[in-house]
Amino acid sequence: MIKTLNDKHTCPRSNKNRHANSAWLSRRYTNQLRPGGNFKMSDFLGQLRKDYVVQPSRSQVYRAKLKAGEIIEGSLSTQYAKLWDYAEELKKKNKSWIDCCD
Repeated sequence: MIKTLNDKHTCPRSNKNRHANSAWLSRRYTNQLRPGGNFKMSDFLGQLRKDYVVQPSRSQVYRAKLKAGEIIEGSLSTQYAKLWDYAEELKKKNKSWIDCCD
């Protein structure tokens, strides 16, 4: 049986969240982490503290920026694979195109 209630908490609030990783950050903030955009690390970390009370490391935010770029622009390997298809299409459409890719 509880006779008294002490509702004053003295435990510190933790801002570490293992689920707020770089993949989650890149999905949640894809537009803000866009490559070539106005991105300041300190502003973005402040936004995360304000929105979700999490404090990821700078390297997590950097990896999230790379993943967001991959979401927006696609990976380099898929872009490179499309290059050869594009060259073949140019050969078909334009007979006078100089064959520089062989």
